[in-house]
Amino acid sequence: MWKPLLIAFATGTAVLISSALFVSSVPQKVSALERYGNSKPSEPLERLDLIQSVREARRPKVGEVAEDLDVTDEIGARFHLATRLDRPLLLGAFCSCGACRRTAAAWSRLHARYPAQFSAAALVALPKGDALYGFHDSLKVNFPLIPDPDHALSARYPGKGEGSEALGCPRAWVIGRDGRYRYVMPQGSEPTPQVLRAVAKSLGLKQVPEALIASVPAE
Repeated sequence: MWKPLLIAFATGTAVLISSALFVSSVPQKVSALERYGNSKPSEPLERLDLIQSVREARRPKVGEVAEDLDVTDEIGARFHLATRLDRPLLLGAFCSCGACRRTAAAWSRLHARYPAQFSAAALVALPKGDALYGFHDSLKVNFPLIPDPDHALSARYPGKGEGSEALGCPRAWVIGRDGRYRYVMPQGSEPTPQVLRAVAKSLGLKQVPEALIASVPAE
C-alpha cells in the first residue's frame, strides 16, 4: 500500500526540482531602462529591433539631410521636426544620467537667453508621466521633451557602434533650416565650454556670454 505512494511522492518531487532548475536557467526580462539607461550601456543582451533600427538608420553627418520626426511630447503636443525648421533646431537624445542632465540644464540656459533664435527638443529615455515631468521640473527645462523609454526613436539617430553601443548618450545635433545637419556633437560628451561654443556657433549665435557656456557643475 505504501510503495505506490512513495513512488508518486518521489516522482512529484523530481518534477518540482526539474521545474525550479528550468525557471532559474531562463534569463530574466530586463527593462529597456535597466538595459540602456546610462551613457555607456553594459548589459550584454541586445534587443533585435534596436539592432535592426540602428543598422537601417542614416547616421547623422554634417551636410546630410536629417531623419524626419513626427511624434508627441511629454504633454501630448505634436512635435513634427519638419515644421520646426523656421530656425535652427538643437535636437538631443538623453537618458537621465548626470551628463544628460547637465546637458539639458546648459541648453535651457542658452535657450532662455536666445528664445527666438533657435528651437530645441530632446528624446528622453523615460516614459511619459511622473519620471519625465520630474526630469523637466528639476532641471527647469524650457524646450519639449519627447518620451522614448525603449529608445525606438533615438535609434533613428545612432552614434558610433552597433546596437546599444550606438545609443550612448548624450547625443546631440544642430539641424539647419534646410533640414541638414550643421553640427554633430561627439557622442557622450559633457557640456564643456568647447562643446557649447561649437553648439552656439552652429546655431548662428554671436557674442555668447561666457557665463552661458561655462561647464555645469557635476551633481
